[in-house]
Amino acid sequence: MLLSFAPSIMKYLLVVGFLGMIVAAGKLYYEDNKNTIDDLTRHNTELSITLNKSLADIQQLIEEKNKLENNTEELRENLIRSEEYQDILLNKFRENDMVLYSLRKPIWMENIINDGTKKIFRDLESDTTIGLQPR
Repeated sequence: MLLSFAPSIMKYLLVVGFLGMIVAAGKLYYEDNKNTIDDLTRHNTELSITLNKSLADIQQLIEEKNKLENNTEELRENLIRSEEYQDILLNKFRENDMVLYSLRKPIWMENIINDGTKKIFRDLESDTTIGLQPR
């Protein structure tokens, strides 16, 4: 009698076994996908943080670039003004050729230089005396 139920029990065990394997495979698939989703979520969060930091760095670099451009423009304008002033000074030196003056009027040039030297010495003496009256 036990043997007569064997084929139906075998079928039942096979069906239960296949269902058990399907459930086990489904559970493994679910766990693997859950871990994959967790990993991807963590990586996505890290990438979002990195992206925000990179965007902030890019914004800072743009601001620094703008500052550099402004400073460069200001320096360019200052250079132009200084070159114009240099031209003015060169013209003054050409107009007032000291070598030519000293050759033409040596005593006059000597007096100008001596007077300037005396003034510089007086200024130095008055700047370096402490509470004493200059003579």
